[in-house]
Amino acid sequence: SDFREILREQEGRCYVTGRELTGSNCDAELKIPLTQNGKVEKENVCLILDSIRELKRYHTLEEIVEIARDIIKLHG
Repeated sequence: SDFREILREQEGRCYVTGRELTGSNCDAELKIPLTQNGKVEKENVCLILDSIRELKRYHTLEEIVEIARDIIKLHG
């Protein structure tokens, strides 16, 4: 299945955090969100921790890194 293939390509790790994915903690999202003209196609799908699903749904990886930098600046 596409899910298993993507999981294998990502070496069982979250696309955003690099944390290990299991069947109970992961979800699929788009690398380039629909809000930024991303397309629903296999090459644009990534697997992520379900706890960050809403963040990834609306932001690119680059935008998430910027958000993380701001959080680290504020909270050390």
